[in-house]
Amino acid sequence: MDIGNTFENCTVNVIAKPYPPFVTSDGSGFEIEVLKTVGSILNINFNITMSKDSVDSWGDKLGNSWTGNLNLVHEKLYLGIGNLDTNIELLRDFDFSQFYHMEPLVYVVPAAKFVPKWRVLSAIFTIEMWAICFAVLIIFGFIFYCTSRSKGITRIQDPLLYSLQVIIGHAVDRHPVHDIQRIFFVSLSIFSIILSSIYTCSLIYYLKNPIKQHQIKSSQEIFDVFGNMRYTVGGIAKYRMLYNVSYSDEIQKIFETYETISEENETVEYWLNLVSNREDLWTISSEFFVKYLLALNSNSTTYPDGQPKLFPLHQQLLSYPVSLIMRKGHPLLRKINPVITRLLCGGLVIKFCEKYLSEIGKDDSMDNMQNTTPFEALSLEHLQGAFAILTIGYVSGGITMLLEFFMKTFLAEYIKI
Repeated sequence: MDIGNTFENCTVNVIAKPYPPFVTSDGSGFEIEVLKTVGSILNINFNITMSKDSVDSWGDKLGNSWTGNLNLVHEKLYLGIGNLDTNIELLRDFDFSQFYHMEPLVYVVPAAKFVPKWRVLSAIFTIEMWAICFAVLIIFGFIFYCTSRSKGITRIQDPLLYSLQVIIGHAVDRHPVHDIQRIFFVSLSIFSIILSSIYTCSLIYYLKNPIKQHQIKSSQEIFDVFGNMRYTVGGIAKYRMLYNVSYSDEIQKIFETYETISEENETVEYWLNLVSNREDLWTISSEFFVKYLLALNSNSTTYPDGQPKLFPLHQQLLSYPVSLIMRKGHPLLRKINPVITRLLCGGLVIKFCEKYLSEIGKDDSMDNMQNTTPFEALSLEHLQGAFAILTIGYVSGGITMLLEFFMKTFLAEYIKI
């Protein structure tokens, strides 16, 4: 079917809610581009009015009528655009066009801050690594104490002392001469040298290049190992219903503690500003929207040095369709839908989307920097080789000690004979 220019440049009113980059003004925005293209194909002049409402809500139903922007759509046959998602209540009185974009909802968390200078020395190792280092010192002291009281194994003291000297960077005046001492000394010394070298290199790198604290990257981090909430989730009220389910205790906890504010002040921008100033708060937002705000380098989303205050997680909560809204039975619906389908099939909608995605390229580069930091706190994974050498040394030394004990105890008389 040839749609053609069938409306002879007639004027259709449109109410548009600012929601960058979907709607940035009456002449720009991803959805504005789609609407203009539909108008040029159908020969319709869309008269776009920008909404003055400062809240995210489009309106509520009171009796048989609607308030806010939805009143214009329902009573005066306006079309509505501005990142509006569908719900059951709206579907009773309104129709939605063929959707032209699927927008993901994501958690937005505080971006990791730089590690304070006084913490650089301790940030090189993970907590587990520091625990092991302190444990080694305590174990050495305990072994010194035990060996000093037992005449049979006093010769282990020397290699332990030499290895401890290597760990703390002290010169070793003598080297062990017995085999068992050498085994312990070599394994502990190699372990100590590797540990000291890596720590020194890491310290130099950290002092030259500022590092950041741990960046939250998964929604699972909202709970600690005991199932207690470490962070609070807050946002616009309609997102709270995402957690109104009973199949998970953790989800129920989020539902019960979800923070909201009064509807007259309820905006996503408000919650994003709040998250940027609170380290214990997460919120929910359109991924496209928050990345666009970060790319603008506004004071509410970025620091003076250009570093982002917010970090959108890659894990999606859900995706919702973005489309035009109109009164149920609107005569334009059956004409607009085929055009949008053609635009989708022809790749024009993707082109419009990519145009605005290119504007957030700077934000993507910062996002990549956050996720591909060339250096991170050293853990057991990074030092597996050193610990493997230490373990081999202990095992070899233990086996040698047992063999020596066996030979001196059980074979002594046989060898004499």
